[in-house]
Amino acid sequence: MSSKILKINFKNAVASVSWNKTGANPSNLSSFDNELLSAWNDAMRSGYFRYKVNIQGSSIIPGKWNFFAMLNPDRGENRRKPQEFNSVNDPFDPASFNFTRIKNEEILFTLDATDNEQKLYNEDLLAINVSPINEGHSLILPCRNKMNPQVLDLHSIELGLRILLMSSSPSFRVAFNSLCAFASVNHLHLHCLYVDCPMRLESIDLLPFEGPCFQVKNYPSHGFVFQCLAESENDVKTLSRNVFKLTSFLSSQNEAHNVIMTRSKLTESDQDLSHIRVYVWVRKSNMGAKDTTGFNPAALELFGYFMYKDADNYKNADEAKLCRVLEDLTQEPFEKNCENVRLLFKE
Repeated sequence: MSSKILKINFKNAVASVSWNKTGANPSNLSSFDNELLSAWNDAMRSGYFRYKVNIQGSSIIPGKWNFFAMLNPDRGENRRKPQEFNSVNDPFDPASFNFTRIKNEEILFTLDATDNEQKLYNEDLLAINVSPINEGHSLILPCRNKMNPQVLDLHSIELGLRILLMSSSPSFRVAFNSLCAFASVNHLHLHCLYVDCPMRLESIDLLPFEGPCFQVKNYPSHGFVFQCLAESENDVKTLSRNVFKLTSFLSSQNEAHNVIMTRSKLTESDQDLSHIRVYVWVRKSNMGAKDTTGFNPAALELFGYFMYKDADNYKNADEAKLCRVLEDLTQEPFEKNCENVRLLFKE
């Protein structure tokens, strides 16, 4: 285990960020960002990854939604073979690969989330993703040694949001893929990475759905949304509980789902990203092992960030086709679950 301790207490949270202020300028990054990127790049120089990040192209796909496309062939060719899953609730299998087997060199930090000198969490780790999408792509491993399956609990949601709030970069996001929604390993983990492009879902207007739950207005991936003011610790905790209520329900129904945590504006006209949003998409399941060479729509894709492993597919990326994929994945499962989700949050 890494001897490096990274503090992620709420007192160090960054309340508001802005693309105008931050951009990609390292001098404006928080101490969390600087420590993460420094340790991550040290690991890259030391050869702990399966490949060096070699982004061969990135672009905004023409159209209404400003989808972002990136070409990273190595992630298709050199990553670990994904495991096969038949249910969202497959039990943890100690005989299969899990994150207790990673090398100590892959662990960047032991996370110390303390408030008022009271230890809240332990056994939480931040590790490199040995098959990275881009610079800084890491894994959040909540209570790694408990060997929990890939099902969100309240602690992991709170931890993901705390880490999100440590970054001063609006590009920093946290993502979760359930089993049968393109998770690769059945051991509880979340992804964190820098998506260095403003995304429409940071600011798109939301429609009230029920109680604290919102829905996306006229967006190709149909999903549920929760939001709160980033500077309010109590609001963030309430947000965590609401997200957990929904993801726990979806897991109980064996419904595959993807989650994105992101900085956001309250309305599209706002300048600063003073809020946080959590998007939860219930979607059609993918059964068996995922294809590591083709197009696998998971949390980032539903968010509008498309990672391609094939140059031809990247060059021919078309917004209309991508919209049809997102709608096909999410519209029917969303409509199927609407009534029960309303009941969950009915006041």
